[in-house]
Amino acid sequence: MKAAPPFCLFQGLLLVSTVMLGIMMGVLLTGQTQIRVYSRERRATSAPELTYNSAQPMNQQSELTYKPTESIEKTPPKPPDLKYNPGCVPRTKLAFIKTHKTGGTTFMQILHRIAYLKDLSIIMGKSTNHGSINEFYHHGIKKEKLIPPKEKYYDILAYHTKYNREVTDKALGPNAMYITLLREPLGQLRSQFNFYWMAKSFKITGENPLSQFLKDPAKYDHRSPGYMATRNPMSSDLGFGKKDLIALTDQAMKSKEEVYFPKPPPMIESFIKNISSQMDLAMIMEYFDESLVLLKRMMCWDLQDILYFKSLSFNYKAKEEEISEDLVKMHRRWDVVDYFLYDHFNRSFWNRVSKEEGNFWDEVKHFKEQNRRMQTYCLGENIEKTDEQSSLVVEETAWNSRFLITPEFCTVVKYGQFCFMTLLRDRAFQRIKNKGKPAKPIDPLKTKMKSLYEKPLCEICDIVSRDCTFNEYLTHLYHDKIISRAKTSFHPSGMGGRGKIADHV
Repeated sequence: MKAAPPFCLFQGLLLVSTVMLGIMMGVLLTGQTQIRVYSRERRATSAPELTYNSAQPMNQQSELTYKPTESIEKTPPKPPDLKYNPGCVPRTKLAFIKTHKTGGTTFMQILHRIAYLKDLSIIMGKSTNHGSINEFYHHGIKKEKLIPPKEKYYDILAYHTKYNREVTDKALGPNAMYITLLREPLGQLRSQFNFYWMAKSFKITGENPLSQFLKDPAKYDHRSPGYMATRNPMSSDLGFGKKDLIALTDQAMKSKEEVYFPKPPPMIESFIKNISSQMDLAMIMEYFDESLVLLKRMMCWDLQDILYFKSLSFNYKAKEEEISEDLVKMHRRWDVVDYFLYDHFNRSFWNRVSKEEGNFWDEVKHFKEQNRRMQTYCLGENIEKTDEQSSLVVEETAWNSRFLITPEFCTVVKYGQFCFMTLLRDRAFQRIKNKGKPAKPIDPLKTKMKSLYEKPLCEICDIVSRDCTFNEYLTHLYHDKIISRAKTSFHPSGMGGRGKIADHV
């Protein structure tokens, strides 16, 4: 065999070297690619992931995002790999079946704010009397007495009414979410006993009037079940018939058994099953923040939508009065349907919480902290020492996009309940006058107005003056762009609203 020529050997070595170099480069490049992919996967899974039951496209901009004032810096565009990306469309159709003395006014104020800031239609009567806040409960929802909605249907029911699904569906249209709020029955009685001055009404004297009442409730309370009666008020609000409630209470009170109704009688079981099938969420007052986080997920709302101050929350003697075990058993007989109702929905609430994904308890903790920060900032107790006119920044997390809490928001979040109603009503009246269009901007200087409480700045000016502070009204005029800040020498105070709000437990 002849030896290969030197040139052929050189070509062979060059070919082998090229192949080996290619293999080495391929390994290196492949290794780099693997490292990059691994790194990207680690970043993507480092934050908690929220799971929402929605087939909607991702990156939908929230319909309920609060817009900062013009002087506030705008949030920069979102990068494509945001942690907070729920991929669902916010819902705005909601019926709140408001039960008495269960914390419902605090939640009503949240709904007021959402309706106000998002310009939604709330089911509201034309009457401007303060008592109109309860007119649906006494007289039902009657179309001829309502302010017409912006569109064909209303968006929100927020006021007391006896639950009537057929009537509410006609007002809200299809696809509305139904929720209610329940409270541990003895706690509900304590609040009711204080708020309605029941010791005085029942002519009970002494150091422990609630205990005295519970020794023989039938002796003192002869009222039919309802908001001012102590027999099953929550079940009555949710539509349980009065005669049946009385019959069931009498049966429980007359029972000689230590354990009565070991399971719900068919009538109660049927009622609870019916309500359970019709309510999308039953919130529990004792776990109000947890309930709000569940609601936020269900409605695809933003964190700022559920921030709140407590309303109509008081310290009172009946709250602290110690009730003996025997008297608690007596109350379970007297309030038998409400106890079955509460026990059922309390169990279903925790069952629902146990199935939540996306680090539910971390989100609750985060919400509590941001609500505390908002309250501190809006009460002027700014431990973070930011300038009074600056905004409080809530940074992006796994559960919220970045947003600002402005002084204007502080004023709105502290609007009184009657001020909210009046401003929503006045806005609706202006829209009717303008044939569906919002109020036009006005220059008070050119019109030579003597007061801001004059038409065309408002339609029910005397009622606005009655129900709102000047600061609340001025904030409203600026928010709705009825007047410009540059056209008047008046300016809202930094934290606005009604000043400090007592945070009672």
